[in-house]
Amino acid sequence: MTPAWPKFHHDIQNVGRGEQASVIYVGSRDGFLYALNPGGTLRWAYNLAGDPWTSSPAIGPDGTIYIGATFRLRAVNPDGTIKWSSPALPSTVDIGPTVGSDGAIYFAVAGPGNRVYCYNPDGTQRWVFVLGGGNVGYGCLVHQSTGRVYLGDNTGRIYCLNPDGTLNWSFLTGGNVRSCPSLSKDQSTVYVGSLDGILRAFTLGGTPLWAFNPGTPGSNFTSSPMVGPDGTIYEGNADNNLYAVNPDGTQLWAYNIAAPQQILSTPALLPDGGIVFGSQDDKLYCLNPGDGSERWRYVLFGGDVESSPAVAPDGSIYVGSDDALIRCFNPDGTLRWTYVTGNEVLSSPAII
Repeated sequence: MTPAWPKFHHDIQNVGRGEQASVIYVGSRDGFLYALNPGGTLRWAYNLAGDPWTSSPAIGPDGTIYIGATFRLRAVNPDGTIKWSSPALPSTVDIGPTVGSDGAIYFAVAGPGNRVYCYNPDGTQRWVFVLGGGNVGYGCLVHQSTGRVYLGDNTGRIYCLNPDGTLNWSFLTGGNVRSCPSLSKDQSTVYVGSLDGILRAFTLGGTPLWAFNPGTPGSNFTSSPMVGPDGTIYEGNADNNLYAVNPDGTQLWAYNIAAPQQILSTPALLPDGGIVFGSQDDKLYCLNPGDGSERWRYVLFGGDVESSPAVAPDGSIYVGSDDALIRCFNPDGTLRWTYVTGNEVLSSPAII
């Protein structure tokens, strides 16, 4: 049974679009996990005991919501009650968990723990892998057919783990890897960006295929790569550009937001192909996929958008921002509703 929203930005291509939208789940630094109805009304709010929650929720095949917190991984029932909580962990779980096709939950803890865990759906530990000193960047990718786990850490290393938690291969880049890796459409190529300013492609076995370096001042790939339906890879950069890269590693286009701000938000794909992302310049953008021309932008007036948008089947866009709001936009960029939380919303929504 396929998980409903198995990982950060939904799927192995990081598209950020769900198959339905009956509930929107998103966390806030006010310490609550919110469940909202499609119209923007509150269904329930789960109190994380004051934890300033920044990770993004994942949802298993039975509707269980998995969330990270201080020294714990928590499993929450669809009605907002607690299902189970892990034993105390070495450090904070501030990276969104990933749910595998068999229901296993993969997650990491930051320093001083520096570990990747795999838990069974009942909350028991399956295995743990100790990293070589770095924190995991932005979540794990689990290959659907091989069961291998791909991730990066802040020492600049990219890891591939076997299904039993042993190391398959690793590759050292020149900068912090804060991306959640993605896969090509045929699931044969792994894409991951890093803060050395390079977007890389690897075979599943770890052989480097190409390295895209825009060569601009201040270049750091700061979001996660999203793969479009034609295989184009889209990723945000600290040089103020969103890049579109062909499957062979050549540049298709670049869109500059014309502001000295990073793009931390991972792009999402609208049903008609539009590319939606946020930026630290307090704006949400939508671009045309073919040439990168701007379709629309929305100015938030005081709220950086570090949250990555989630898109419903009808094109509705859900995203959080630093001004403590969760917003819903129509596909044309007009605002539909807002919901006020008690603090910044850095978490990216999950919708089912």
